[in-house]
Amino acid sequence: MFINIAFSIIIGGMVGICNHVEKNGKLIMPYRTKKFFYPGFILEMLMGSFAAVLLVLYAEPDSPVQVGFLSILAGFGGESVIKVIEVLKPGTSGK
Repeated sequence: MFINIAFSIIIGGMVGICNHVEKNGKLIMPYRTKKFFYPGFILEMLMGSFAAVLLVLYAEPDSPVQVGFLSILAGFGGESVIKVIEVLKPGTSGK
């Protein structure tokens, strides 16, 4: 089971990074201003990994192929969670 979790973290994180690059056109590194911290690609990598781990724990796949497939699907799902959070923020136009 721990191997499945490790694979899902890696695969979900890579899909999260790919989504970040597709959305922004480049890899944006984390940076800090005087008031804010912008996580860059790390936020999307963590969301993809987290979603992948949750789905793999819930589905309990039997083979590494199923773990990979579920992790890829969950990595894309992590991106949609970020989009929903951005839409629900007060003061944004919902782009």
